[in-house]
Amino acid sequence: MSKNIVILSPIVPETNPFNAGEKLVRNLGTTLESLGHRVTFIATDTNHNAQKQTDFTAIVVPSPEAGRAHREHEVLRRCRAPFDSFTPHLELWRAIQENDRAVAALCAADVIDLQWSAMVLLAPWIRRLNPGARLVGTLHDVNSQRFARRAQVETHPLKAAAWRAQSRAAALLETAVVRWLDTLVVLSDKDAALIPAGGAQDKLRVVTPPIYDEPHEAPLPAKTLSAQPSLVLMGSLARWENLDSLHWLIEQVMPRVWEKHPETTIDVVGPAYPALAQSLTDERVVYRGKVERISDAYVSPWAAVVPLRLGAGVKFKTVDALLNATPCIATYAGAEGIVDTSWLARIAEGPERFAQAICTVIENRAHFASAAQRQVEQVRAVYGMADYRRRVQEVYGA
Repeated sequence: MSKNIVILSPIVPETNPFNAGEKLVRNLGTTLESLGHRVTFIATDTNHNAQKQTDFTAIVVPSPEAGRAHREHEVLRRCRAPFDSFTPHLELWRAIQENDRAVAALCAADVIDLQWSAMVLLAPWIRRLNPGARLVGTLHDVNSQRFARRAQVETHPLKAAAWRAQSRAAALLETAVVRWLDTLVVLSDKDAALIPAGGAQDKLRVVTPPIYDEPHEAPLPAKTLSAQPSLVLMGSLARWENLDSLHWLIEQVMPRVWEKHPETTIDVVGPAYPALAQSLTDERVVYRGKVERISDAYVSPWAAVVPLRLGAGVKFKTVDALLNATPCIATYAGAEGIVDTSWLARIAEGPERFAQAICTVIENRAHFASAAQRQVEQVRAVYGMADYRRRVQEVYGA
């Protein structure tokens, strides 16, 4: 039976998104529509939502800050920024209440889907507005883990204490919100184990994200490997987890690699702040920006590196490398949430071991390239649309 489904999200997905989270919500929307449901996105006019080209029905409500003076807006944004990702997005809720079209869509919804923690935590208010709707919340990251990791690498004692306090606060909110939801969706078994649902484990569902969305039989792009050893680091460098991983790789890992293989290069791929390119002073590290297709980034590199020390959730960039038959070297954080970690060429922690792992893959290129090629079909089967469609049907109904 067709349902009215409203997705409350900070992002209205574009037709060809690069960002992993945006890609996930797009796949959710297209899958729900393919099942015969009517899908509407509600978001504020932040994140360039009002200017985006999208093929979904979208209600973009004006941000409450839009009418404030720029200086006042900036002060409020800076004060709120540390708490944005793990507290209820009450500014959006106020904006929705002032928008008749958004309120009407929520009141008419059979299912209301809340994407990311700040939206999930609006569940008590959404429940009061439409008590009959099925409420589904999706945590892209488990913020209690994300903040705890940030505290571990923070060198300033007061900042480390602040991150630990945020981690504890996030854990309390993650536990409390479950009772307001009908279903809480996480992206991996690892994340499910991190949610102390307080007796509500029956509400938890693991929905492995669909990273591979082409026809199953589609051939991989032909590889033309570079003559010299080359690595690719993929991700949005606007996120502090990814930026930290880049600096750690360049400053602590690569000097050890360059001692043995001084010709090794790194392609840095993904959106970033303008100053990033100027900050990369070694000519062997090149910022490539965004690519037309994700697969384009994996045609020539010998291996992909995911040197994350921070963050949480499933790392799409790791699966992207596996799907493109590229040997992948990751830290434990970079490999987290992957269904079968034996697919990775190496998992290593610490600068010395990570450098050794890179050197091992470089020195045994043919072996690791062959292994990466053989397992692509297994990765496609797990991270393809068929399994995802089945799981979405279980959560949202046929």
